[in-house]
Amino acid sequence: MKKVKDNLLTIGICGAIFLYASFGLDMIKTSPDHSLVFVSHQDKEFISPPCFMRFGFDDINQIKEFALVQNIVLQKRGDIKSKGYNPSADCRAKDGFTENTTAGIAILKSIGLYRAKSRWNEDGSWNY
Repeated sequence: MKKVKDNLLTIGICGAIFLYASFGLDMIKTSPDHSLVFVSHQDKEFISPPCFMRFGFDDINQIKEFALVQNIVLQKRGDIKSKGYNPSADCRAKDGFTENTTAGIAILKSIGLYRAKSRWNEDGSWNY
């Protein structure tokens, strides 16, 4: 009987550790190569559309108009990766290129038990 209690206690402790590790620890997912970013070839840096929103722009049309005037182009992040361009420091500081999740949520998503909208759409656009 004592052995059964010890085994149950061990299983319980391992289960609690697993749950904590799965759902209590944050994972950070960076924007994928197909995500669209605004690129300044002059400054050799890029910025995410959500950062423009945080910098005071109200909608994507304002961002596109500003980008046109400033000679900033919209490109896929993967296309500029090899050019040595850097993400905007201000945007990076405001989590403009990341999505926070947990290992447990990632596992549940992968097996189809949890459906949450990703920060990035399949076409590279962003969910603000």
